Amino acid sequence: MPQSTLYRCPCCGSALTFGGQSQQLDCASCGNSFPLETIQAVAGLQVENTEQLEWSSAQEAPFTPQEYG
Repeated sequence: MPQSTLYRCPCCGSALTFGGQSQQLDCASCGNSFPLETIQAVAGLQVENTEQLEWSSAQEAPFTPQEYG
Protein backbone atom coordinates (compact mmCIF):
# COMPACT_ATOMS: atom_id res chain seq x y z
CA MET A 1 0.00 0.00 0.00
CA PRO A 2 1.43 3.44 -0.90
CA GLN A 3 2.43 5.65 1.98
CA SER A 4 1.54 9.33 2.11
CA THR A 5 3.56 11.98 3.90
CA LEU A 6 2.24 15.26 5.24
CA TYR A 7 4.65 18.12 4.70
CA ARG A 8 4.17 21.47 6.42
CA CYS A 9 5.03 24.87 5.02
CA PRO A 10 8.31 26.12 6.52
CA CYS A 11 6.95 29.69 6.41
CA CYS A 12 3.54 29.37 8.07
CA GLY A 13 3.14 25.74 9.16
CA SER A 14 0.08 24.94 7.02
CA ALA A 15 -0.20 21.67 5.13
CA LEU A 16 1.35 21.61 1.66
CA THR A 17 -0.37 20.07 -1.35
CA PHE A 18 1.15 18.94 -4.63
CA GLY A 19 0.37 21.33 -7.46
CA GLY A 20 -0.16 19.55 -10.76
CA GLN A 21 0.71 22.59 -12.86
CA SER A 22 3.59 23.86 -10.75
CA GLN A 23 4.94 20.34 -10.03
CA GLN A 24 5.84 21.69 -6.58
CA LEU A 25 4.41 21.61 -3.09
CA ASP A 26 2.09 24.60 -2.74
CA CYS A 27 0.82 26.35 0.39
CA ALA A 28 -2.77 27.56 0.07
CA SER A 29 -2.36 29.64 3.23
CA CYS A 30 0.62 31.87 2.40
CA GLY A 31 0.93 31.22 -1.35
CA ASN A 32 4.50 29.92 -1.37
CA SER A 33 5.65 26.99 -3.52
CA PHE A 34 8.57 24.68 -2.86
CA PRO A 35 10.31 21.89 -4.78
CA LEU A 36 9.86 18.51 -3.07
CA GLU A 37 13.62 18.17 -2.59
CA THR A 38 13.74 21.43 -0.64
CA ILE A 39 10.93 20.39 1.71
CA GLN A 40 12.53 16.99 2.26
CA ALA A 41 15.82 18.68 3.14
CA VAL A 42 14.08 21.05 5.58
CA ALA A 43 12.19 18.14 7.16
CA GLY A 44 15.49 16.34 7.70
CA LEU A 45 17.14 19.20 9.56
CA GLN A 46 17.74 18.75 13.25
CA VAL A 47 18.31 21.60 15.64
CA GLU A 48 21.10 20.88 18.07
CA ASN A 49 22.45 22.70 21.07
CA THR A 50 19.34 24.78 21.67
CA GLU A 51 20.54 25.35 25.24
CA GLN A 52 23.26 27.61 23.88
CA LEU A 53 20.87 30.04 22.21
CA GLU A 54 20.96 33.46 23.79
CA TRP A 55 17.83 35.57 23.58
CA SER A 56 17.78 39.26 24.22
CA SER A 57 14.92 41.70 24.22
CA ALA A 58 14.76 45.24 22.97
CA GLN A 59 15.00 48.03 25.47
CA GLU A 60 11.51 49.24 26.28
CA ALA A 61 11.05 52.89 25.47
CA PRO A 62 7.91 54.93 25.98
CA PHE A 63 5.90 55.87 22.92
CA THR A 64 6.19 59.43 21.67
CA PRO A 65 3.01 61.50 21.09
CA GLN A 66 3.52 61.11 17.33
CA GLU A 67 3.43 57.31 17.64
CA TYR A 68 0.07 57.36 19.42
CA GLY A 69 -1.50 58.70 16.23
